[in-house]
Amino acid sequence: MKRSLIALALVSSFAAVGVANAASSTANFNVTINVAAGCEFKTPNSIGDLSFGTVAATPLTGSAPVTLGQTSFEIQCTVGTAPGVALASANSWKMKGVNGTDANAFVDYSLFSNEGRTASWSGAIAAPIFANGQPQTMQVYGKVTNPGRVAGSFKDVVTVTLTY
Repeated sequence: MKRSLIALALVSSFAAVGVANAASSTANFNVTINVAAGCEFKTPNSIGDLSFGTVAATPLTGSAPVTLGQTSFEIQCTVGTAPGVALASANSWKMKGVNGTDANAFVDYSLFSNEGRTASWSGAIAAPIFANGQPQTMQVYGKVTNPGRVAGSFKDVVTVTLTY
């Protein structure tokens, strides 16, 4: 038993000497990620139509009261992104006759970025927001000042482009 204790003591002392003489070294590495700026429509392909409804033009003068309409869409961008929104008309800001007496007739209209309809939105504008990561609602206001003399249905397609 005495020999076992001596052997155990010797092994323990060698193990302790081995740990005491061990060296160590450290190094670091980085953990990284790059998050690209991004924007998206919250509900792609589902921007509501901007309808001016039904108006009655005076056939002899071609004049009628100013007609208003509006629609909106939501965008969401990464924090700190400054988005731009551009609207483009397929028919140069004219609704083309689709069912009326004269399919070649047009009704002019204008789009605006403010409710007072004073800030024209007929091309690219900077969005009036600086992205905070939350959904932002963009309003589009429309105005027809003269629907013309031709009865029928009229339509244009507006493409919304979001840049960031």
